[in-house]
Amino acid sequence: MKLKLLIAEATCFECEMLIKKINLQTIGLEIAGCAQSNGELLAMTEALQPDIILVGVSSTFDSFESIQQIRQQKIKCKFIVICGQQRFDFVYKALKFDVEDFILKPVNEDELNASLGRTANKIRSNFDNIISRDHSEAIRQLFVDNMNTAEFHKNRRPLEEINKIYGTLFQNGQFCVIFVRIDYLYDSKIIFDLFPELQLKIKDLIDDHLRKHCNDILFSRRFNEVMALLNFPTANNPEVKSAFSKLLEATKEVTKEFGDLGVSICVGGTYDNISMIKKTREDAHNAAWTRMSRGAGKVLFWEDQGEFPEILKKKINALNERLKKTCEMLDVREFRICADELFQMTDAELNRRELKECAMGMLEYFFEVNSELIESIGDIAKIHDEIKQAVVLSCTFNEFRTNFILQFSKLFIQLSDMVDKKNTKPVRLAIQYVENHYAKPVNLELVAKEVNLSPVYFSHIFKKETGQNFTEYVNEYRILMAKSILKNNDVNVNEVAYALGYGDQRYFSKLFKRIVGVNPTAYKKIFK
Repeated sequence: MKLKLLIAEATCFECEMLIKKINLQTIGLEIAGCAQSNGELLAMTEALQPDIILVGVSSTFDSFESIQQIRQQKIKCKFIVICGQQRFDFVYKALKFDVEDFILKPVNEDELNASLGRTANKIRSNFDNIISRDHSEAIRQLFVDNMNTAEFHKNRRPLEEINKIYGTLFQNGQFCVIFVRIDYLYDSKIIFDLFPELQLKIKDLIDDHLRKHCNDILFSRRFNEVMALLNFPTANNPEVKSAFSKLLEATKEVTKEFGDLGVSICVGGTYDNISMIKKTREDAHNAAWTRMSRGAGKVLFWEDQGEFPEILKKKINALNERLKKTCEMLDVREFRICADELFQMTDAELNRRELKECAMGMLEYFFEVNSELIESIGDIAKIHDEIKQAVVLSCTFNEFRTNFILQFSKLFIQLSDMVDKKNTKPVRLAIQYVENHYAKPVNLELVAKEVNLSPVYFSHIFKKETGQNFTEYVNEYRILMAKSILKNNDVNVNEVAYALGYGDQRYFSKLFKRIVGVNPTAYKKIFK
């Protein structure tokens, strides 16, 4: 990798003489340019971003003033100063501005190249260290990305092997996940502008308060929180828990400059086995959920909520089934009724993870059963994230309920309106399918798949458009075909039943009589 060298001397001749003495190829340098004044040096440094600046000091060229200005602009480069005499004030300024080397005139070629070579090696070494560090962090981040997957927990590796693969520093002891959660109390839109900067400050605060107690800390950042996976000696448990309160206060101080924010430290359970990191992460999420009733500005420890009461379990299961049906039917009115029922429960009930799973599970189920419809109106991943973010940014259960109903209602109505305009087409296609395949097995699920609708929704629109349910329509069409066969062909009832896809002749005869009024044998005799 060639480094860029900028030369600054009072005259063009002095610049050329220096260039002749430099072993550019050996050191791996290329001349970026030559400057003959402070103004030129500043302009060329900003434009060219050189790695090394070789600058002379003379009565007409105050290079130290330029060096000071370049340092203030935080341009990363190394300086080598060439001076006609070794004055104390020059040496002092060179040290003050972190100059790499100080060479006296007349310039010795070997000394010049040795100085440039040392400086170039230092730059390359720093660059390699940065690349190595970034690579190491990327590998460690891979652990964070994988730690919630089923495959990770299936392949339970010993700590030594995990450390070797991911560059982690885990030791036997305790594992715990915490979330530093930020709530934007008034204008949640600013979160997308401010949070990246705030995240970095929070990460530094976690490091400052917890690193000394831990073997290792791994981080992950989402749009409104910073996650930290802590591994620490069991004996340090009291110090770690005590540090959470100090971390909270420090985070509150930092967030003041970002506006009116709520800060919560959400702490998962502490486990002595790395295989439990998924569990401690879920615990921390459940602790974060409870802040909507317990309030922000606190350290919220995960608490074992005990066995789910049977009465509440039945109530939630029934409500969950109703919510799922509203997703399938795109029934916005029933959805709003169900959502109101869900959030009319007590705070103690709403705090439970089962309620969180019901609400957030409905989001995932809605996108699962309506994925093809949603894709027809936009980017499904983007729409999913926008709704989830709007809901998750809620600070109270009342606000969550409002956002939950509002966000889903808009999408329900949009999809429902779109489907209403297209309903006649899937029904028409279904009828054509039945007419072409009536002699083969035909059922609701099969035909719903053919017309790209969920079985429940397809059944709903078929009944709405035709006035009868799908099974009734199929049976009536088959009996219509049976009547035609019996009238025009000399076949027995068993052959007719088989030809129409009925394996049971008695069931066929019973169905025929119910629809036509007489059994197939009697009907055939009428037309003999």
